[in-house]
Amino acid sequence: MDLAGKRVLITGGAVRVGAALAEGFARSGAKISIHYRRSAEEAERLLCTLPGEEHDCIAADLSDPEEAQTLIARTGHCIDILVNNASYYVRDAADAAVCRQVNVFSPVELMTQFSAQEGLENGVILNFLDGAALRAVPDGDFYTASRVEFARMTVEFARRFAPKIRVNGIAPGPVLPPVWLPESRMANISQKLPLKHPVDLTELVETALLLCRAESMTGVLLPVDCGLHLT
Repeated sequence: MDLAGKRVLITGGAVRVGAALAEGFARSGAKISIHYRRSAEEAERLLCTLPGEEHDCIAADLSDPEEAQTLIARTGHCIDILVNNASYYVRDAADAAVCRQVNVFSPVELMTQFSAQEGLENGVILNFLDGAALRAVPDGDFYTASRVEFARMTVEFARRFAPKIRVNGIAPGPVLPPVWLPESRMANISQKLPLKHPVDLTELVETALLLCRAESMTGVLLPVDCGLHLT
């Protein structure tokens, strides 16, 4: 698939990995719709730096089912490529329901909306997972459980939507440290990976572009995690 001229909706697209994805798709000639929850200033700033034209941004709280249900319609575009990148990392059992809503229910709702668009041809969905979810025996924490569930849904929707829509998943390992994690601890975590270094952000973006371009790939869960899924 040639990405030039395609409309790409990236959830959580204003900062961090999402922003790098927006830049990568824009460099490939795509038109970007950046979804954000609270990062309005970052989204507007990113819009000013993206190459190409006709980019825009849209706000929605994916922890709210009603906002998720209207997101694609509110873009005002026929979306060619949906990138479910937004996620919620839960650290407290009290937030488990929000975690599952953001990490599973809302992206599933977006996939359903995406498939129902009139005039959609050769659609692509790319779901961001987590290398930890592809382990032979995943951890039992709420966040990883949500990523495991979403991985299963990715494969199920690939079967359900073929041949009209391709659905793939990409499972990163440690790329950028969370805002609450010190750089030193991030370095320690990276040293425990088989390849002993964090995931290269450029390589992650290039792999995402490949999964969207490759018309022979669907139902793929591809770890880009420096071997995290092996541990």
